[in-house]
Amino acid sequence: MHLWKRRRTASREARYLAGQLPPASDRPSTLHFTLHKCASVYLRTKLHALAEAIGLAPLDMDGHFFDSAEPQPFAVRPHGYFYGPFRSLDDAFGMRREWPDLTGYKILVVLRDPRDVLTSLYFSTAFSHATPQGHGRDSFLALRDAAQHVDINEYVRREADVFLPRYRAYFRLAARYDRI
Repeated sequence: MHLWKRRRTASREARYLAGQLPPASDRPSTLHFTLHKCASVYLRTKLHALAEAIGLAPLDMDGHFFDSAEPQPFAVRPHGYFYGPFRSLDDAFGMRREWPDLTGYKILVVLRDPRDVLTSLYFSTAFSHATPQGHGRDSFLALRDAAQHVDINEYVRREADVFLPRYRAYFRLAARYDRI
C-alpha cells in the first residue's frame, strides 16, 4: 500500500453511486478536468478540502474505479458536488463518457506542458506508479512492461499520439463554454 493513496471501505463514491449521498448544498457543482501527470493527485487533495469547506461533497469517481470498483456509468448532478479529477474527457475505463450540458456547472481544467507530461508519464509508468487493485490491473502491468522495454524517446513519440486527442478534447470544451 502506498502512503499517498487514501483507501476507504465505505467510500463516498460508492454511496453516491447507490443514490445514498444527497447534495451537500445548493451551490453549483464543480467539475475538475485534467490529464494524467498534471498534478492531479496533489490538486485532488487540496481541491477536495476546499470543496468541503464551501459546502460541496467531493467525489473522485476515477479514483474509485481505478482502485476498487467495476466501472459503471454515472450522472453528474448540477448542485452540491465537486467531481474530480477526471483525467480523460471522452472515455475512461473502457467506457465512453457522456456529459450533459455543462452550462450551469463550474468547470476547472488543469493542464501542463505536454512535453513534461510525457516525460513524467514514462518514469511513473515504467517505475513508480501504484499498481491498480481493481479494474485495469492486468492492462496496467502490460503497459509497465512495455515502457520498461523501450527508451524514453521512443515511448514519448508513441504516447504523443495518445495524448494529442485528449488535449484537443479539452480545447473543444474550452471553445464550447466561456467560463473555464
